Amino acid sequence: MAAGLYSDGLEAYGRDISRPDLLASLAQLKTYLGVETLTMLQWDNDRVAIPLLLDVNLPGHGTFGGVDVRAQEPVLLVINPHRYPFIGPMVYPDRLDFPYDELGHMYVAQEARPPAFCLVRGNPHEWYQGKRLKDVVIRAANWLSDGAAGELSVDGNQFEPLRLDGYNGRLTYDYEELVQLVQQERGEGSSHALCLFEQLSQNNGGHWQFYKRVQGGDDITEALLKMAEEVKEDGSPKVVRRFGLVTWSTDGIAYKNYNADLPTNWGEFKTYCSKFGIEVDELDVVMASLAFRLFSGSILVVVGIQRPFPLIGLPGDIEFANFHLKIDKADIVDERLRDETKVMFKKHEQLLTPGQARRISGFAATGLTGHSLFVGLGAIGSRVALHLAKSGSVNFSYADEDSLAPHNFPRHVLGPHYTGMNKSVALVEELNELYPGGASIVDGAKALDYGISRSTLENKSYESIMDFTASPRFMRELVQANMQGEPRIVKGYVSDFGNLGILLFEGRGRNPRVDDLQAALYASARNVPELSAWLRREMAATVQAADVVIGVGCHSETTILSEDKIAIHAGLFSGAVKMETADDQPAEGRIYLSQLKHEPFFQSTSTFITVAPFDVLKAANDPSWEVRYAAGVLSKLKAQMLKEYPRETGGVFLGFANYNTRTVHVVDVIDAPTDSRANPVCFFRGIAGLSESIDQVVDKTGGQIGYIGEWHSHPHGPEELSQTDMRTVLRFRDEYAAYATPLPVFLTIITPTNILPFIF
Repeated sequence: MAAGLYSDGLEAYGRDISRPDLLASLAQLKTYLGVETLTMLQWDNDRVAIPLLLDVNLPGHGTFGGVDVRAQEPVLLVINPHRYPFIGPMVYPDRLDFPYDELGHMYVAQEARPPAFCLVRGNPHEWYQGKRLKDVVIRAANWLSDGAAGELSVDGNQFEPLRLDGYNGRLTYDYEELVQLVQQERGEGSSHALCLFEQLSQNNGGHWQFYKRVQGGDDITEALLKMAEEVKEDGSPKVVRRFGLVTWSTDGIAYKNYNADLPTNWGEFKTYCSKFGIEVDELDVVMASLAFRLFSGSILVVVGIQRPFPLIGLPGDIEFANFHLKIDKADIVDERLRDETKVMFKKHEQLLTPGQARRISGFAATGLTGHSLFVGLGAIGSRVALHLAKSGSVNFSYADEDSLAPHNFPRHVLGPHYTGMNKSVALVEELNELYPGGASIVDGAKALDYGISRSTLENKSYESIMDFTASPRFMRELVQANMQGEPRIVKGYVSDFGNLGILLFEGRGRNPRVDDLQAALYASARNVPELSAWLRREMAATVQAADVVIGVGCHSETTILSEDKIAIHAGLFSGAVKMETADDQPAEGRIYLSQLKHEPFFQSTSTFITVAPFDVLKAANDPSWEVRYAAGVLSKLKAQMLKEYPRETGGVFLGFANYNTRTVHVVDVIDAPTDSRANPVCFFRGIAGLSESIDQVVDKTGGQIGYIGEWHSHPHGPEELSQTDMRTVLRFRDEYAAYATPLPVFLTIITPTNILPFIF
């Protein structure tokens, strides 16, 4: 121990320890070590240091693996007796020549003290809760053993970054952006880059953010000063910006040594940089010139250190150390910085980017890579959009023609400081605050503060289109638009007074389409009691109150709906979007249902329905009308025709019609009543039990599904309507026109070679 011990310079601790829990832990430690007394030394005003000699498990005596860790290592166990055990103990090397520059998992040295061992990842004080001093000593001995064997890092071929503690302020930047800067400039032979940093806060040592790389020749003083005085876009007072450098070595050597003694002045800083291959003479000239020409009181310097492996938790092999020089006029002598110029180190705070958000979330929408459209930023849509954005998916145009009003905020994801602002504009502003330096936000996320028409959908190509509007008007535009490419269409909304979330995914080639999926959902109510009960409640509410309808939005003051319900549905929706878009689009459509229940306790259950593509035909007499038959319907007709051959047969269609989109949806058929009559050239559909069967369907589906039309076969032709068929059509047309909700006359003729729908 010829180099001496740090504890040789410490005085005896002159106060009594009275905490019972600390006294008990010290007694246990003495028993474990087999000693009768422990030496107490004064570490600082608050803490006591206990020198210990730890037995380290090495494969032999002396040093091992080139690292000077010894079989018996002197350490200092440092405790705050006043805040114990809330503040846990720390362990420091006591040997002055301890090889801390060769070991990871050490904190930065402070105030001329040795660096502390980093015994655990995470918060050491949290780790210590429920433990005793004996556990810390055992942990320290194991740490030394692992350090000697080169096994402190358990992450394979990854480099352990320096543990920072006691830093002065923060410096925010995108790690990957600086790595790219260093790699590019180093490849061109440069060893530094002049940059601007923007001040975000003066609190706790100051918070700065990397603003931009400064390009220019030798005489760039005027340009730099102009950039430093830029005003914000809204005309508010200028922000505070300071100049600085990013510097690195050009030798290409990877350095594995640590340096826990960070510099405190410019002379020590140059020595520090020289240990990592940085040309100190050139750095001295550049910094002196910068300080002399652009004296501003502060200069920030980021030192890039090439490491042999990628850093743990970061996607690169360059470690950055961050420093802040406080310069007074007296620090510039003969156009040089005095070696005594004060230097402080800063903590790096990774600038949040979409890429980092994807890594942090661990559940990103990996399939949402192209530009997409998100329409509807009300209570549910804004939350889904923000969920996706916070997991890194921001390449959207966000559209909503509505503005935020005070009554929105009990449910909306944005806060009241956006009152009066268009919802899409407000969301993009929120994303720019979330990703303050993310170029992808500027390039990707765009606010469209107007309603989306069919022409808008048709004139641009989107990877996905997400509709969270609960708007029949936009639903019509979405259904009828003939869009470029094959965008994946998603529609989501809440219903049943917020207790049911519905998320629809179209199938490949827009079949099944969103309106097909809606039809399939309503049809499912015939066999699913929970869906039937929902539709019945909605039908009753629609009769009683005009502001409650299926697919109700959350924009109305009169809509009673809590934020917690919206949040649950939005989380489930965004998770489903991430999973669905991760794979190629399937041929089938998907319906996700999230149902909230209040009995026997508040809970959420989910249901998943797969919907096969519909068979789609244009009306033979009027191609402006389209008939969309649910999968299996036409095969039923063909099978029934073959079964009754050579006689004609027929039946009744169940479904609904939409005059706006000029679409008839057929979800099922009811076979010919028992009193029907037929022969090889004619079919007379009976009525026995038919009305009751239809009423049952109408009741179970809350009036969404009902009688929609007729079909019959022509097993011997013709492939057209007969005169008898036309007389029936004319009679039905007059009858249907008198209904409170008029129906089109819909008739399908099936022949051995053709299926012919007719709509009048």
